[in-house]
Amino acid sequence: MHWDAAVRPGQLAPSRSHHSPQAREEARAAILSMQRGVDPKAEAAKRRREEERRRADTFGAVFDAFTEDHLADLRTGTVVAGVIRKHVVPAWGDRPIGEIRRADVNELVRGLRRSTPVGANRVLAYLKKCFGWAADQEIIEASPATAVKRPSKENPRDRVLTDSEIRAIWRACGQLGAFGRAFRLNACHGPAADRGRQSGLV
Repeated sequence: MHWDAAVRPGQLAPSRSHHSPQAREEARAAILSMQRGVDPKAEAAKRRREEERRRADTFGAVFDAFTEDHLADLRTGTVVAGVIRKHVVPAWGDRPIGEIRRADVNELVRGLRRSTPVGANRVLAYLKKCFGWAADQEIIEASPATAVKRPSKENPRDRVLTDSEIRAIWRACGQLGAFGRAFRLNACHGPAADRGRQSGLV
């Protein structure tokens, strides 16, 4: 406790200037620690180390580790890394990854949706992988992207076979037994019939 000189010589009175709520809370925590047999200085040092580690685990640093540990082995790893560095690292690179919340992920992908709807879906998918990896490594407790839904709806793309592809499949069906006969029947009477006729197959 801090003391100030009182009016009468030889007497001391407790100082009110140092009795802030924070100081009282720290003193209370120190007393509880000593009662548990814990050294308050050691506990404070541990908290400082944990805080330093938390600040060191920025999104940019964690993504670098994810890239080296996971993306480097993937055929598309370079593309994924380039997309995240372009669209995510500028916003979150220096931010502690443990402070990123689901609302932040939603805000990011919604912003991307305005300029690149399908690209926003891809970024979200990559973020889910990255945050999932970080959770597996116990860098974060849980992924903030897990429950985030895709921001854009994607329509399946139809692809029409070329004439040469239809001919090749028709010939191959001759060696596939019942399955081949079923395909040829569908080509004659189903949606592929017109293309089949145009190709000279039916």
